[in-house]
Parts: sequence; C-alpha cells; structure tokens
Amino acid sequence: MPVFPQLRFRRLRRTEALRSLVRENQLETGDLIYPLFIVEGKGIKKELDSMPSIFHYSVDRLAKEIEELVNLHIPAVILFGVVDGKDELGLKPIKRKALYNSY
Repeated sequence: MPVFPQLRFRRLRRTEALRSLVRENQLETGDLIYPLFIVEGKGIKKELDSMPSIFHYSVDRLAKEIEELVNLHIPAVILFGVVDGKDELGLKPIKRKALYNSY
C-alpha cells in the first residue's frame, strides 16, 4: 500500500495573495522598473558605454522617454542624478537647485 498523507495541508493555497507568492515565477513588463539617468543641460541623450541601450537624459528629454515607457507598459522608473564631478570632500554636487543631493 503506498504511503500517502491522509491530511493534505493547503495553507499555501488559501488566498490569491499566498498563491501568487508560491507559484512559479513569471516576469512581465508590469514587474519592471526602468532606470533613467538625469544630467544637467538641454537636449542631451547620450548612451552609457557600460550599459548599452541606456542613456543619460537632460530634463527636457525625459517626457518623451517616459511616454515611450508608458507605451511599453513599463509602470515604474527610478531616477538617478548624474554628478558632473566632485571635490575632494564630495561636496560639489550638493547645491540648492541641483537635480540630485539637494537639501
């Protein structure tokens, strides 16, 4: 006679939220967060050497790029301000009206 449990616990299938945590992983565009690197200036779209197809954008170019991401159904972005240089104490990027490290 085969050994099989008489009682099968289904605690991991009780709710949709739990089922979604334990089912096989599926990566969809709705799960993605797209990185956007922002630089000071105007009309800038420069490809990063270390990351093909990823660009530095000036603020005036962001709206068009974000519109393209919306059309691709990518729901989120993360913004990175790119520092054009630092002094020996790392204080140069701290400016009142900077895109990054403002206080």
